Amino acid sequence: MSTVVYSKKYDYVYSYQTKKGKLWGYRFNYYSSSNIRKEIGKRKFISEKEAYRDLLTVQEQVEKGNFKAIENNKLTIKEYCYVWLESQQSKNRSINTIRGAKTTIELHIIPRIGHLKIQAISRFEYERLFLEDLLKTTSARSVETHHKRFMAIINSAVKNEIILANKFKGFNFSDYEVENIKNKYFSKKEAAKFLNKLELLDYRKKTVFYLLFSTGMRKGELLALRWQDIDLKKGEIDISRTRGDQKISTPKTKSSIRKIQIDSSTIEMLNKYKMNERKFLLSNGEKLNETDLFATNRYGNPISYCGITEQFRLFCNDNDLPYITLHGLRHTHATLLLEANANIKYISRRLGHKNIEITLNTYSHVLIEKELETAEIFSNVVTNLAKLG
Repeated sequence: MSTVVYSKKYDYVYSYQTKKGKLWGYRFNYYSSSNIRKEIGKRKFISEKEAYRDLLTVQEQVEKGNFKAIENNKLTIKEYCYVWLESQQSKNRSINTIRGAKTTIELHIIPRIGHLKIQAISRFEYERLFLEDLLKTTSARSVETHHKRFMAIINSAVKNEIILANKFKGFNFSDYEVENIKNKYFSKKEAAKFLNKLELLDYRKKTVFYLLFSTGMRKGELLALRWQDIDLKKGEIDISRTRGDQKISTPKTKSSIRKIQIDSSTIEMLNKYKMNERKFLLSNGEKLNETDLFATNRYGNPISYCGITEQFRLFCNDNDLPYITLHGLRHTHATLLLEANANIKYISRRLGHKNIEITLNTYSHVLIEKELETAEIFSNVVTNLAKLG
């Protein structure tokens, strides 16, 4: 280490030389709550004043007795995530809750911001490195779920006096609602293959996958459906609830509460499904109630939120189909309707979008193609007019 030169202006602050030039740091001694003498130091500041400002923050924490915050100043987000995860496991959280949290931590948080110090990460860094980067490949709804899990981790750090406050509150995810759906839907050829391969599945999986494809509803909306929400005589499904990892709740936006009209093929499949469910329940000495959940497994229990996703992934892999996620069936539904020249206003309402602009922006890839087709149609009109002249 190069020779340090202490500042004449600020106590405890010093400079040192590197190959890239002069940098600054500080060393500060204090006594902990146990009256043990400790030293805290930090380096690599670009200016003397920057080092001094950071030192003032440390001195302020000492005066307030916030020793935990000082002693954990080198703790990374990755390190604390695992501390938090272990605490959740000791509280006997459900398997699905732990699995979801672990997925968020290991697949999303750690690769993007895990190396950063939990005390040092700024709101700007969090938004740019985590939220905006995640939104490139993930829906706004899923990003919000990952954000909520990160909030639980940060709130725990505040409670344990590792950091002073949660500076990551107040993000409005409706600002991010438009999705990038590139490679997240089936082409017409792939959709035809998907329908053909559905015939290989048992009636439960077949019906669940087909219903997502034929209605464009969200996975959570389907998993919250009761038989009383499905009117097979009128040919409509009432969407008024949604289900996450653990609980059923009301949709976040008014536009998500809606009725979806279903076609004759879907009605026929649902009738067969209902008949099979009745037979299954009767064989176990039970009967089907209209208040029962629609989507259940072979044991009569609600389908696992994560399990149905994994089943769809395996189905795609086994049948040489691109894995577009279950949400991709919703995008496929909308894309096929637009390609068939369905009214975009009704498509937007069917999908439960807050406004038509979201639909226009999300499916702009189809609309651009339609604009080109429209230009070609007008060209043909002009050609025919010329012939009349």
